[in-house]
Amino acid sequence: MEKQLRLIEMDADTRIIPDPHRRSPAVWIQELRVLRELSDAEEHLVRRVVLHRGMNILWAKPADGETEGTGLFEDSLSGHAAGKTTFCRFLRHILGEAHFGDELLRAEVRVRFPRGWVVAHVFIDDDPWVVCRPFAVGAHPFALRTSIIAEALDPDAQRLDFDKYLDALASAALRDLPVRQFSASRGPILWDHVLPWIARDQECHFDRLIEWRDASTDSRSPQLDATERHLLLRALLKLVSDEEDRERRENEERLSRRKAIRAELPKLAHQSQVDRERLRVELGGELPPVEDGLFREACDNAIEELATALRAQQRDEVGEPAIRALEGALETAIREEGAQAAVVRNITRELEDKRAELQSLRGTITEAQRLAFKESLGPSSGFCNVPVDVAREAGCPVVSSRPAQFVQAYAEKGLDERAEMVERILRSLEGRLREEQAELTSRSRETQAARYAVATARRTQKETIRHATGLEAHISNLRRLAGYVASARTDEEQLKAEDLQLEAAIGRSNRRQEELRMAATQAMRAFSEKFDYFICALLGREVVGRASFSGRDIGLTVFCRGERRSSAIRIVKNLAFDLTALVRSIEGYGCHPRILIHDGPRASDMSADLYRKLFRLVRMIEGCGGEGTEPAFQYIVTTTEPPAVELQRPPWLLDPVLDAAIPEKRFLGVDL
Repeated sequence: MEKQLRLIEMDADTRIIPDPHRRSPAVWIQELRVLRELSDAEEHLVRRVVLHRGMNILWAKPADGETEGTGLFEDSLSGHAAGKTTFCRFLRHILGEAHFGDELLRAEVRVRFPRGWVVAHVFIDDDPWVVCRPFAVGAHPFALRTSIIAEALDPDAQRLDFDKYLDALASAALRDLPVRQFSASRGPILWDHVLPWIARDQECHFDRLIEWRDASTDSRSPQLDATERHLLLRALLKLVSDEEDRERRENEERLSRRKAIRAELPKLAHQSQVDRERLRVELGGELPPVEDGLFREACDNAIEELATALRAQQRDEVGEPAIRALEGALETAIREEGAQAAVVRNITRELEDKRAELQSLRGTITEAQRLAFKESLGPSSGFCNVPVDVAREAGCPVVSSRPAQFVQAYAEKGLDERAEMVERILRSLEGRLREEQAELTSRSRETQAARYAVATARRTQKETIRHATGLEAHISNLRRLAGYVASARTDEEQLKAEDLQLEAAIGRSNRRQEELRMAATQAMRAFSEKFDYFICALLGREVVGRASFSGRDIGLTVFCRGERRSSAIRIVKNLAFDLTALVRSIEGYGCHPRILIHDGPRASDMSADLYRKLFRLVRMIEGCGGEGTEPAFQYIVTTTEPPAVELQRPPWLLDPVLDAAIPEKRFLGVDL
């Protein structure tokens, strides 16, 4: 079956055709300098590496004869610990990574170069930048938009904040990204997420597709889980898009809305029928069909007639004139009861006075009281009617000659007569009081009856008014009900129209999603074909390479009489994947920034011949643009293994060739 698949793909067009709109990398580095001080003076220059577009090989050359094998106790350091990884870390630092090495390396570099800087000439969308970052803690990095490094080193230069440069990097690299944020965390995709992939840690040994940073390197790159790294790769390869996800989510909303409409329509029709029947019963007559334009007018007229009749009936039931008459009768009864109560009070007071007087008359009185009483008496029978005082003043002999016994006797007689008279008055007053109290009781009953009649009338009136208020609410409800019935038809028509629109939109969305899926499938197939082509270029024509994109994961497999899984094969797969992504971007597919840094990618069991094929493959990619055109990418690779002989010269071989055995030939020119 593998051979059949391979035979099918032998006809695939494997030519690399650069996109005319991508004639240069989105980002590439033309020059890297390490300085003892931020100065253009030659004595401060530690190392200068000039790079170019296309392949750049930094070679740490082994000692003469080392490739044939060295004896015990002979030097074998030449190609190792020469500064290849430090060179890559400086490149990453220039591209925005927080640290230029692990903590130990940073400390050693700062001891050797306490005022040191790394400076680079970087192109972003063909615009030149000079970027300067200090080794020392506390000094501030900066950038200039210029193509001349010396201008940036001038103390009077108008320096830009380093963040401006980082913003330009992010804009160039992420501008066409089809996905802008991670699905789960909803965090934005940043340049800091892309850099670890295009410049892997050498410590990860290129052994796993999505393992880009090792904790020991202290890179401070943002941490992503496996799902997020797979999504990032798919986004950079344009194998997933926000448009498809957005279309899917919007279509889910449409489907949900359509489902709700189709559930609502029968309910709406049923409720409309129920409301119409209730309205017919309340109004007591047939109504025009709801579809008839006269339905609402007929309902309004019938409701108004019913309201007019009911209001007239209730006005008659309120009886305000009768209540006013009852209130007048109550006022009269209260007034008459008050007058009668006053009569009773007056008789009662008079009766109390007479009782007090009788008690005094029947009791023992003093001589002074008798004399006072005598003095108050007029002449008795047989005498003149002239008052005693007047008679005394006139010198009447009768008065002056009246004996004391006569006065005493007369006084006693007068008191008895007075007491008898008072008793008669008391008996008369008591009889009268009984009569008036009976009258007051009658008046009180009349007042109470009048008050009850008024209260009863008012309660009846309030109840009638309450019913009148309920009537208005009822009439309002009838009007609303008529409105519901009338609008239900409109609502039903609108929902049906919306349902038709949703049906059409859902169909369009399904077709668009299918187009996006087909485009993604085609892109996946094209990527897999290009991956297979590179695998064959590295491992031979009998080998089949597959890049699969199932679910959210990316799988790479190599078949040759079964699946091959050695360490060297895993590294070849990952290198081929990186190069395929680079080339697809050159061809106009995907968002790879077209800069790739591989730090010592050779595996321990990878043959030298296979490793050299990697360089030849990149050389072949360089030539895809045609004679006289600059490559549309930059590939930087470090190696201790000698590249192919034809590549051991400029422009591919960088100057200098490193050698750890000689301090001056190490990348930083010193032993750390």
